[in-house]
Amino acid sequence: MSEAFDKIETVRWREFAAIWRALDQAAQISVLNFAREAERGGPPEEWRELLSGYRELGPTGREILVMLLRRLVAGRKFYADDFDRKRNWPKETGEELADAVIYLLCGQIKAAESYGEK
Repeated sequence: MSEAFDKIETVRWREFAAIWRALDQAAQISVLNFAREAERGGPPEEWRELLSGYRELGPTGREILVMLLRRLVAGRKFYADDFDRKRNWPKETGEELADAVIYLLCGQIKAAESYGEK
């Protein structure tokens, strides 16, 4: 039983280490602060759900999740708020989607050029 437990714990630590390395220093500090708060009353349900979902994902899904986390952290640093509800989210969504379409098309043009398809 102890050997199986040790193996499970090793896997969990590897998962944690992979997530940890993907974070920048500010995000790591946020995680440490969150952990200190969680010690007082146990981890919130959202934290358990996040870890459980991470374990269920494959490598690509995990990479996507980490990329989203990085974008959220970067956005919070840039806007210096916690996704303030006073912003015009529908307008900003339209602008961001238009930017995304442009980026996708530029990538397609570049790919076509590299294959001599233009």
